[in-house]
Amino acid sequence: MYQCHRRSLQNYGHSVAVPTLVASATAVEPGGTITLTASGCNGQVIWSANDINGNNKGVSIVVRPEGTQSYYAQCQFHECLSDPSITVTVNRGNCVANAGSLTAINSLVCGGTSSGTVTVSATLNGGLVQPSGYSVLYLLAKGANHVIEQTSSAPTFTVADQEANYTIHTLVYDANPADKDYFDLSLIHTSVSKIGTLFN
Repeated sequence: MYQCHRRSLQNYGHSVAVPTLVASATAVEPGGTITLTASGCNGQVIWSANDINGNNKGVSIVVRPEGTQSYYAQCQFHECLSDPSITVTVNRGNCVANAGSLTAINSLVCGGTSSGTVTVSATLNGGLVQPSGYSVLYLLAKGANHVIEQTSSAPTFTVADQEANYTIHTLVYDANPADKDYFDLSLIHTSVSKIGTLFN
């Protein structure tokens, strides 16, 4: 607690409560964000760091930590400022890989080709992080259930000239069986495995 005094016609004091902090996570992967929330402040919450929009005030802020970072907040009531809150430390997550994002070359592919097939493809849209020793594989999923139909080393697939919805996913994986994060590709069974059940 911090006792703030000021002089006007008479002397008086006002105690400002120290806010309590909660983090949406205490570990975050590279490039990820977390939400910090303060409670117990009857004034304005001021944070020790700016959020992703350059703001450091408000009950909640969204931050993107660089490595391990600690955060605290103070409560401002009129001209009085509380002591700093207990710090919240956010650590770097264990996963150093990042699948990034893809952009479809054509969101709608027209059929009626003489070959009876069409090409579904995408381009990298940034954010891909492939650590040393890791591999990248692209998965073509079909329909609302996201059943994996094909895999490829490039985000380009040839499919039958039939009406269907396809999604291309990026898998960044550790292919070394001796590593604790090893992912066995034999777990992927085309036309059977689903994206959601395979990686959740």
